Amino acid sequence: LFDANLDQLMELKKDSVDWPLPYTLFHSVMISYLKLDIDRLKLLVNSIEGYRFKSNFDKKPAIIEDLSSFELVLENFYWLSYARLCIRLNDNLDKALENLSQVNPVNELWYGELFFVKALIYGYKHQYELEQFNYYQSYLYFSKSGALKKGLLAYQNSIAAESSLYPQR
Repeated sequence: LFDANLDQLMELKKDSVDWPLPYTLFHSVMISYLKLDIDRLKLLVNSIEGYRFKSNFDKKPAIIEDLSSFELVLENFYWLSYARLCIRLNDNLDKALENLSQVNPVNELWYGELFFVKALIYGYKHQYELEQFNYYQSYLYFSKSGALKKGLLAYQNSIAAESSLYPQR
């Protein structure tokens, strides 16, 4: 899910992968984000927000040991999805960054995605040093986790951010 491009995400959708609720929602968020479908992205972020406040989840995943961990995953996906919506709208970027401080990464993939989304925001804000730093951190975490394509994309983006820092090179 973290390493897939739009075509791969669409293939996964056709295959009807049976993921836990947060992953299913985030899969849809990523498709909408990459397709630039702002209306659907807003709808999905609002849906995730609604699930955050729902006390009984209909589908507790086996890979998450307890419900509090499940709620943490849903919370993480919410803040990451909200940040991606802010990026697409180019609005509330400072609020999105502030909210990302609430993300509690549970493994290298989470850290990679968190740094990647933060780097996207810093790029929109023309804060190239922070953009470069966060892309590089994302690269390290994605590479560690085995999400090599996303890691290489983050590395490539860190080099591009560095060229924004030093255009004379």
